[in-house]
Amino acid sequence: MKIAFVMDDLSVHSNGTSVTALRYADAIRSLGHEVRLVGFGAHGKDAFPVAENHIPVVSYVSDKEGFHFAKPDEAALDAAFADVDVIHLFLPFQLERHALDWAKAHGVPVTGAFHLMPESITYGADIGEAHLICDLIYQLWKDRLYNHIEHIHTISPLMKRLLEEHGYTSQIHVISNGVPDEFIADDAACFDDDLIHLVTVGRLAPEKNQIAIIEAVKKSKYADRIQLHVCGSGPMLQKLQRAAAGLVHEPRFEYLDASTLIALEQKCPLYIHASVVDSEAISVVEAFACGCVPIIGEAPLSAPSEFALLDESLFPATDAEALAARIDW
Repeated sequence: MKIAFVMDDLSVHSNGTSVTALRYADAIRSLGHEVRLVGFGAHGKDAFPVAENHIPVVSYVSDKEGFHFAKPDEAALDAAFADVDVIHLFLPFQLERHALDWAKAHGVPVTGAFHLMPESITYGADIGEAHLICDLIYQLWKDRLYNHIEHIHTISPLMKRLLEEHGYTSQIHVISNGVPDEFIADDAACFDDDLIHLVTVGRLAPEKNQIAIIEAVKKSKYADRIQLHVCGSGPMLQKLQRAAAGLVHEPRFEYLDASTLIALEQKCPLYIHASVVDSEAISVVEAFACGCVPIIGEAPLSAPSEFALLDESLFPATDAEALAARIDW
């Protein structure tokens, strides 16, 4: 088959949807299919890059999150979509809307994916859950894109439920993003010091709630032995660094490439995830594939608590004292 992936930002590897799109492309190519990539920063085999779309005010917020919108380019769409069998859209923005119109006009089947939660946008804008605004965003995306697509891929039962609650009428298919084989640990590894190494991975953003993890380390009876690894980048870095003041072992804030992150997680005994908004949290799947025991925050808009196998792997996401008790257990 010839498949076109349309995804606004393919220039970065810190955005979960971008990483997912690139992994999907590689996996599908390994099965013998052709995958064409359309988006800002598209590169490599069968890539059709388009320019960045600068949107007043909105781009200012998205830039802080390390995300770029793509500008529709009819010539690029014509070239990328020539003789494709299906077009798959990853996000509900202008580039994808133009791709949908192209597909309808040319009789090409189109499918969609729902990866981005509106709540991630409102948290990024520092207004929290903002239920009314999120309801309006769900409505806008439904009317402009998703209800014009027969099949939608989403990545967790939570996301399927939210879409159905907001009146999405397409067929919704729940399929985990999954992880590449290189994350799967095949032997035990550990640090050769006397410290307890904890790791968390994710964008340094308010909804990821890494501050609760730092406060939990302070409350742990093992605080003087814990080395926390906070892997990611984002606008909360300085605030998190200030919150960590006073810890015996200063947390290591760093953005790691995939191979280095895998090596770290295969040596850490515990993975901590405290996000209050997450459509799947592929970082949790990556961590337990590497052999980390997960401790996962429970929140109404966060899906990864579905992965927990026992109560001791769960805590109320904003309760640092409860998390400290789980770490100590």
